[in-house]
Amino acid sequence: AAIDRSTVSFTPDRCLRTRDKFSTCEACFHLCPVEAIQPERPPLFEPKTCVNCLACLPACPVGVYSADDEVAALLTCAARVPEKRLELVCGRHPEASAGPPGSDLAVQIRGCLASLGTGAYLTLAALGIEHISVRLDACEGCEWGALLGSIQGQVAKAKSFLQNMDSDHRVTGLEVLESSEQVVERPVWDAHNPPLSRRDLFRLAAHQGQVAAARAMMFEQDDTKRRPGRDRQRILAAVQRLGSEQLGDFSLESLGFAVVSISTACTACKACVRSCPTGALRFEQDENSRFRLLFLPQNCIGCDLCLHVCAPGAVSVNHTPSFHEVFGSEEPVCLVEGELARCERCNTYFAARADEKFCSLCDFRRKNPFGSFLPPNLRSGNPALDKRR
Repeated sequence: AAIDRSTVSFTPDRCLRTRDKFSTCEACFHLCPVEAIQPERPPLFEPKTCVNCLACLPACPVGVYSADDEVAALLTCAARVPEKRLELVCGRHPEASAGPPGSDLAVQIRGCLASLGTGAYLTLAALGIEHISVRLDACEGCEWGALLGSIQGQVAKAKSFLQNMDSDHRVTGLEVLESSEQVVERPVWDAHNPPLSRRDLFRLAAHQGQVAAARAMMFEQDDTKRRPGRDRQRILAAVQRLGSEQLGDFSLESLGFAVVSISTACTACKACVRSCPTGALRFEQDENSRFRLLFLPQNCIGCDLCLHVCAPGAVSVNHTPSFHEVFGSEEPVCLVEGELARCERCNTYFAARADEKFCSLCDFRRKNPFGSFLPPNLRSGNPALDKRR
C-alpha cells in the first residue's frame, strides 16, 4: 500500500506554529498512530517512521502535510454507484466482503478512513448518497486503531452540517459491526478500480453529470497559494453544490470556522493581511488613495494570527459564528474602508486621520525614541516582557 500511494511530505514553513510562536494549534499533535509526528514548534515529522495512514492530511487546517489521498478515487467511484446507500471500508479490514444487512454496496479505500476528513462525507452527500455507513468494527485490533476517535469526530462534524438541511440528505452515522451480529455478502468495490460491465458502459452516459460534479469537488495541492487545507476546501465545494440557501441558520462552534471584525482603530498597516495563512483577509487600494480591508469568512480557520499582530488592537475574532455569517454571501465582506495618507517621515501609506502626519510606528518612535512595545494581543506569558517598555 505504501508503494501504491505517494509518501507524506511536510512543509514546516506553512505551519501555524512556525508563523506565530504564540499559536496554540495542536491539530496534528498526538494524532499519528506510530508517533511519526512529535509535538514541537514546529512539529517534528519523521518520514521513515510514517506508515502512510494519511490521517494528518485532513487534520491540518493549512495543508502542511501533503500527499495523494483516497478522496479523489472515492468520489469518482461513488459517482458511479447505482444506489444511494454506501458502506465505507478501510483497506485493512479483514472481512470486507461481508457487511451489515441493508448495505447495497461497499467501497474499500486503500488507507485508513481517518484520511477522508469531514469534507469527504459532505461531498458524498452532495453527489446524492443519502446513507453512508462507516465500518469501524475492525479498528480495535488494527495498528491504526488510535485513529478511531478521529474518524468519529469527522463524521460527527459532517452530521452537524447535514442534519440542518431541509432536503433529505443525511449522514446517518457510524455502524459498528460486532462479531456476534449478522452479516451478509454484498459487492465490494475497490475505490481505485471499480468493476466495469457492458451495462456500466451504458450507465456512464447517464452518470456523466455526477462524474463531472465529483471532479469539480476534488482537491489539488498547491503550496504556492495561501488558502485553507484540503478538508476545508472540500467542505466549501460541497456546501456550494448542496446549496447554502437550503440550510437553516445554526452555530458552527467547534467546526473550525471564525469571523473577523475590525474596529475604527485600524491603521491600514496590512500586518493582518500579511500574516493570514489562508487568504481570508485581503487589502485593496485604488488610484484615488482609498483602501478597503476585505474578509472572506469561508477561508478563515480561526488561527488568531491577525489578532496577535495587530498593533492598535483593532482586530477581534468570533470563534462561534453562525452558518449564515460564514456562508451568507460568496463575495468578500468589507470590514473597513477609508482614505489613505502618506507618512511625512517614512512615506508609507496609513489610514488618514485629522491632524495626523505620521504613521503609527513613526509617531511612536518620535515620542519614544528608545522604546518598543508588543501588540496588545501578543503575550509571551512573562509579565515583565509583555508590558510596554
